[in-house]
Amino acid sequence: AYLEQHGRCVDHIVSGPSTLKQAGRGAFVQRPLQKGEIITGSPLIWYPNGDFFTMYEGNWTSQDVPPDRNDAVHSQIMLNYCWTNPESSLYLCPYGPGVQYINHNQTQANVKIQWADDGEMGQNGKLLQMHPDQ
Repeated sequence: AYLEQHGRCVDHIVSGPSTLKQAGRGAFVQRPLQKGEIITGSPLIWYPNGDFFTMYEGNWTSQDVPPDRNDAVHSQIMLNYCWTNPESSLYLCPYGPGVQYINHNQTQANVKIQWADDGEMGQNGKLLQMHPDQ
């Protein structure tokens, strides 16, 4: 009874080869969905800034060639799946089932990302009103 009242369906999408050239894999619906229907939900991992995503030449584990923090090589691919705002240093990265396959190209998007209503997913909506420094 609790699951029927409070649960969320997360089997609307499956991954498969993308129809976008050089995109790898994509998310596809398993059945027709109505406009505005929730496709999936996802918790978020937050990072206070983008430093976590910077990659350096070298080996952190063995330290035989210690990484040089002054020589950034590139960013982790995970950065492609996170959201940020130019007015904030905060990065929000979803990790729910299938969300990494949803098209994140702003010009070809066919879904929208939205916050759940306060308490709908068990979250504390007051956190969304706080400044990132708090």
